[in-house]
Amino acid sequence: MRMKFEIELYEDMMGKPFCLDTYFNCRMNILISQNGLEKEFCTSTFHSSILLDFAEGLINMYEQNQQLFVIEMFESTYEYTFTYFQKLVTITRYEGYNGETIEMMKCRFDDFVEPL
Repeated sequence: MRMKFEIELYEDMMGKPFCLDTYFNCRMNILISQNGLEKEFCTSTFHSSILLDFAEGLINMYEQNQQLFVIEMFESTYEYTFTYFQKLVTITRYEGYNGETIEMMKCRFDDFVEPL
C-alpha cells in the first residue's frame, strides 16, 4: 500500500514558478494505491499541518508509543482515525455532519511504512 500526496494548482497559478506561497495556497489530494488500484483518500487545504500530523502519528505507532491518532480535515467535518492493533493499521473516517463512521481500509503496518 502506498500513499501519494499531490498538490492541486489553481488555474491562475498555472505556468507560474512554484514557490512556498504556491504550496500553501493550493489544495492537497491524498491518494491510496493498494493491490494495483488507486483511489482518493481525502483532500484538504492547510496540508502542512496534516502532513506533520501524519508523520508524527506514524512515527509514534512505529515506535509503539501510541496505538491511535486522529487527523482532522480543515474543509470538511471528516476526521480520520488511524488505529494500530495486532500489526494491523485500520483507518476509519468519521463524518461529523451525519455522525457516520466508515472503515476506509485495513492493512499490515509493515506494508504501510515499507520504503520504496
